[in-house]
Amino acid sequence: MATPTIADLFDGKVVQREYSSPCTVEWIVAARTVVVSLTVEQSFTFVGLDETQAMSTADVSVTDVGGTQYTVPFKQSFTDGSQGYAIAPKEQVEIQRERMSPHMWRVTVTRRGSRLVRYLADGTSSLIFEAPSWATGYLP
Repeated sequence: MATPTIADLFDGKVVQREYSSPCTVEWIVAARTVVVSLTVEQSFTFVGLDETQAMSTADVSVTDVGGTQYTVPFKQSFTDGSQGYAIAPKEQVEIQRERMSPHMWRVTVTRRGSRLVRYLADGTSSLIFEAPSWATGYLP
C-alpha cells in the first residue's frame, strides 16, 4: 500500500474567521483618524502524518470538501506591514505540530492576511496596504 501524501491527510475542512482590530489613532490636521486592521484567518488540519511529513516545510496544495483549492504553507512566517505608528502584520503563518501517537502527528496551519485601512473623521477611508492575494476576496 502506498504511503499517503500530506495532501491526502488534509481533513477537508477550512476553519475561517474574519475580524477587525484597531491599531492606532492618528491626528491629521486636528482631525481624529483610526487605523484598523481587517483580517481573515484560515486554519487547515492534517491528521495521521508520519514524522517526516509533519516536519516538512514545503507548501501543500489541498482541496476542501466544497471543492475550493488552497496552497497551504508549512513554514512559519511573518510579513510586516507596519506604517507610521500603526503596528500591523500583513501576513502571518503559524504551525502547530502535535504528536498523536508514537508514529502519527497532527499538524494545524493557521494563516492570517490583513488589510490596513485609515478611517477618516469625515466618514471616508483610505487604504494603507492591501492584504495578500489569497485573503483579499474575504475582506470588506
